[in-house]
Amino acid sequence: MITSLIDFSFIRSLVADRYSSYGPPCYDPPSLFLLDLFRYINGYQHMSRFLNIVRDKEQGKAYRTYAGLSTNNIPSEGTFSFFRIHLDENLYNEIFHVLVDIFHQLQMITFNILTHDSTLYPTWARYKGCTYFCDQCAAIKVEDVIGKVKNRILYRLNNLSNNNLGSEVRVYTQCPNTRFPEDVKKPKIELFSFRLAFSDGEPSEEQRNTAILFGVEE
Repeated sequence: MITSLIDFSFIRSLVADRYSSYGPPCYDPPSLFLLDLFRYINGYQHMSRFLNIVRDKEQGKAYRTYAGLSTNNIPSEGTFSFFRIHLDENLYNEIFHVLVDIFHQLQMITFNILTHDSTLYPTWARYKGCTYFCDQCAAIKVEDVIGKVKNRILYRLNNLSNNNLGSEVRVYTQCPNTRFPEDVKKPKIELFSFRLAFSDGEPSEEQRNTAILFGVEE
């Protein structure tokens, strides 16, 4: 969506004075900036790991296409380091922040909740649950949540023969959004999950404190 709306060739004008008229062929500056932007938006902290995805024939196809690169011409991690030095860190960051701001203004990212997998249709998105965020999601109030979890734990412990140890127990609550019509059943939101398992040796302090918190230390 972004690459179809924005012509990123303006980057060339911003960095033109850093290049000579002579020299070997170089990577197109917009291509390098876009790859770094895709890495940032998709939450890859390390460029090396992201570039492994870019080189993959199938997984990296979209990244290569949108950045204007061929399969046989993928930059290395050192290319990006040298690119930053070549442009100067301040100029690089100024341009990069402009690109992030473009995503922000087009509301592809809001910096409130980020659930993004680079596609416009459901695939392997990291977030599982409601797709309609609102201000009420920032602080979901649950009455007696500790008591509810305690009851779930005690039920599992008292019925070990019917329940497999190690399977996840999920704790839900109703969506806090008040805009649902009265005749519509509110969806459930998963608050967190836990599992029960045998402990090797003495439980850690964290495990003991958790047991005390839920009143199941015995």
